[in-house]
Amino acid sequence: MKGAFTEAIQFFASKEILHPDKFYQLSAEARVKAFTVSNITSLRVLKDLHAEVEKVLTEGGVLKGFQEAFNGILRDSGYAPENPRHIKIVLHQNIQTSYSVGRYNKQMERAKQRPWWRYNSIDDAGTTPLCYELGGHGSTPAVCYRYDHPFWNKFYPPNHFGCRSGVDDLSDDDLEEEGITPTEGDLTGKEYYPVLPDGSISDKPARLMPPEGFAVNPGKVAWEPDLSKFSDEERKIFERAFEERFGPVRNMGQLTDRLNGLQENFKLMGAEAVPVKRFEFETKRSGSWDQAKRTIGLALDRYMHIEKALQDGRITSFEQADALTTLCHEFGHSLGVQIDLPRYNNKKEVNYHNLSQLVNESWARLFFPDFCESLKLQNIDQYAKLIFQERDTIYQPMVSNFMQLMEAAGQDRQRFSDLIWTLNIQGDPADYEKLVRGELAKLLPGVSLPENGLGVSLQDGDLSKYWLEIIEKHRTGLQKNKGKIL
Repeated sequence: MKGAFTEAIQFFASKEILHPDKFYQLSAEARVKAFTVSNITSLRVLKDLHAEVEKVLTEGGVLKGFQEAFNGILRDSGYAPENPRHIKIVLHQNIQTSYSVGRYNKQMERAKQRPWWRYNSIDDAGTTPLCYELGGHGSTPAVCYRYDHPFWNKFYPPNHFGCRSGVDDLSDDDLEEEGITPTEGDLTGKEYYPVLPDGSISDKPARLMPPEGFAVNPGKVAWEPDLSKFSDEERKIFERAFEERFGPVRNMGQLTDRLNGLQENFKLMGAEAVPVKRFEFETKRSGSWDQAKRTIGLALDRYMHIEKALQDGRITSFEQADALTTLCHEFGHSLGVQIDLPRYNNKKEVNYHNLSQLVNESWARLFFPDFCESLKLQNIDQYAKLIFQERDTIYQPMVSNFMQLMEAAGQDRQRFSDLIWTLNIQGDPADYEKLVRGELAKLLPGVSLPENGLGVSLQDGDLSKYWLEIIEKHRTGLQKNKGKIL
C-alpha cells in the first residue's frame, strides 16, 4: 500500500503544465490538477519550475534554496526575478495541495474503520478567522462530520493561500473516548462572528465559506485536461469568461467591474463591501470615497496615471504606482465598517480620524502588489517596496511612526500584515485603539502604555518618541528582539 507522502509526489508529478491563460480558463476543480506560474508564458520554463517544486517534494529543502533556484531559472530564461512572497505561495500551495490529495486518498481507504473526520487548525496569530472557527478555537467546537458528508466537498484543506489546516480521521471509539459530538446540519454559509486579534469577538458577522477558487476538495476532483477536445465555440466561451473575470484590465470601465469582483472575495473574509458605482474627478484632494454616492474620486493627474498604466499593461513610473495606491486607499474605505462621518469630521475626535486613515493607508500599501497583480499589470516589484516604506501623503508621518512602534514591540511583517488586514476588513474604526493596544499587550505583557490616544500620539513627533521609549525599555527587560516590518 502506498503511503500518503508517495501519493502526494505522484499526484504532483502528474499535473498538467499549462500556459497561465489556459490555466485560468479552467474551473477550480480542474485547476487542482494543473500547474502554472503567473506571467510565465514559456512552457519550457514552466516545466523547469515544475521540476524544481517536485524536487523539494521528493528530496526536501528549505524555502530560501527554492527561491534561489526558482529565480535562477527565470534569470537564465530572460525573465525578471519573482518576489520572495510570490515564490513562497507557489511552493506552499503546490505542496499543500499535493499532500492534501495524498492524505485524502489514505483516509478514504480506511474510512470504514475511521469514518469520522474532524477539522484541525493551528491556534496562533497566523490562522485565518475561517480556519480558526472550523478548528474549534472560536465560538463552536471543531467541525466533525462523517467522511461522506457534503461539507468536505468544499472545506477539505487547503482553504486559502498559506492554509496549514488538516483533517483528523477518527473511529467511533475515538469519539466516545474524547467525548466528541458530531456536528449537526451543514455549516456551509453559516453566519459566525470572527475572533479578532485581541481575542474578542467581532460584532460584524461573516459567513463560513472558503475564498473563490478554494471551495473544492482536491482529492475528489475529476480532470479533463485536453483543451483540444473543446469546440471553437466552447473555447470562445472560456476565453470570454477568462477575460471578464481574470483577464487584464485595460480601461477604467473594466476597472470598476474588477473592483466589485474583488469585493466578493473580501465579503468572504467578513467585509461589508459597499459596491463601487463609478469614478469621479476630485478637485480638492488626491482621492476620496463618497459613501452616499458610492463613488471613488480621483484627482485628474492620478486618474490619467492609472489610465496610462492600464493601457500599457505595466507600471512605468513612481507616479503611476502612487496613483494606483491612492486608488487602493479609497477602495479600502469601501470594504470595512463605514466611517462615522460626523465623528470623523468632529475636530474633537482627532484620534478617531487619524486611526481611520492610518489603518486604511497601511492596508493600501500592503495590498498594492496584489491589487496590481489582479489587474495583470507588469513591473510591480520595482515600486512595491518604495510604496510600502514611504509615500508622499499627509499620512506618511503617522504610518512611519506606527511601523517603528510595532517593530519595537517585536512585531514582524507577517503579524503586522495580519493585524492591518483584520482591522481594515473586519474591524470598526471605533475599536481600532482597543485592538491595537490588545496586540501590544500580547507582544509586551505587563507593559503600562501611555494614556494618550494612539492616533493623536502617532501624529505628534514627541509623543510618538515617548511611546517608543517605553516600548523599547520593556522589550529590553523581556529580552525580546525587535521585529522587522520595513
